[in-house]
Amino acid sequence: MWFVGLLKRFLSFFNKLRKSIHTFVCIHFSRWFIPYFLLLVILLYSWRMEIAFKRSIIETFLPGCVCPIYLQAPTILEAIKVVGFSTILIGWVYKSLDEQMLGLSYGELLRHKFSSYHACSVAHICSTIICILSAAANTSESAVIALVAVLYGFFYQWIVLYQIVLNSTSCEKIALDRWKVTIKECNTNTVTPCLFRLAETVPSPESEHYHGHLHCFTEAFIKYCSQSISYNSMREVAHLWAVFFSATKLQDNFSVVTSVIHSFFDVKFEDIPKDQKEQAVHILLSGYLVYLLSFAQNPEDLNQSDSIDSANHSENSEIFRSLASKIALLSVYLTNNSSLSGDPIINSSINCLKTNYCVMAWVYFQQGNITMSSEILSLTPPVLERKMVKNVVYCLIPPVDNDAIADLDLTISKAFAQCQK
Repeated sequence: MWFVGLLKRFLSFFNKLRKSIHTFVCIHFSRWFIPYFLLLVILLYSWRMEIAFKRSIIETFLPGCVCPIYLQAPTILEAIKVVGFSTILIGWVYKSLDEQMLGLSYGELLRHKFSSYHACSVAHICSTIICILSAAANTSESAVIALVAVLYGFFYQWIVLYQIVLNSTSCEKIALDRWKVTIKECNTNTVTPCLFRLAETVPSPESEHYHGHLHCFTEAFIKYCSQSISYNSMREVAHLWAVFFSATKLQDNFSVVTSVIHSFFDVKFEDIPKDQKEQAVHILLSGYLVYLLSFAQNPEDLNQSDSIDSANHSENSEIFRSLASKIALLSVYLTNNSSLSGDPIINSSINCLKTNYCVMAWVYFQQGNITMSSEILSLTPPVLERKMVKNVVYCLIPPVDNDAIADLDLTISKAFAQCQK
């Protein structure tokens, strides 16, 4: 029996090893590496003919053929001294691997677009050495074969350098494609790190890649919103806004918010179902409200709890009055913007933001934390959007048990009744 168990473990180990080798070969020895492999086979055969029969492949099968002087070993040796400098391109690429495009390092883009780059780089350096050795040994045929490999490597290295390092437009396209694949492969739980990575690496609005970056963020956020949304999700989105604003300190928060909202209405997202897009914008703006009430007072402390405290009654009222101005300004901008004006999603999203704000105001008022004012009351929307209210309230006033949930639900119901008067 022990032998059977040992055999099973061996077969299991062998299968894992086989799969690992197969994956490694598929990644590193495919596509661009194939010409190197073919040239290596021809080179080895040429060496065999030289060693076994003291003549090259050409001399064996075409006895009357004379090698041109410009393909003879001494000439090849001089040529490789010039072409051999193409290894500098490899150093240039490797030096740039830590640079970023749309939040992805060039190293990640290299693995995505040119998966066999590392193997090809090793093969290119080896080809250069073999060419020099073959030319110095006066074996013209093998020197020519190695030179072909070096020239091919020079062509390949230049393509990589141009598409990844030198051409930012091409590099952005590769990054967009990489994010598309990554987001598609993510599930609703693993997409969160992608969102935060995009938020913390957003470039300045002056960057030509700013809109491309927001496009990736929007695509990831829509995927994020396909999960079941809870009040913990609201806090996560609030954290996301905090990271976003921290990464764009030189830009005012209002411009950041409007730019992100605009990205959801890009022509590239026209095929997204209306209800899916609407839900995403609702969640985004609800999280923005949570950010304003939780983190705006101290953006550096992302573990900070609800900033509204009954001990600061007048200060809390001032926070809500200031917040009313921000929401009103954002609503006017989104409503009057030429590209968004009249869009039902924008109208419902504004109503959602105002509903959450007004309900929170009445909840805090009932708890004795703020004084109700005309500025707050004027923000009541014509249509109440109830979908996100409980999540927002639970996020800002986390219930500790079932009794607390029941009390909070009753408070929310009273707040809705006040908003409808």
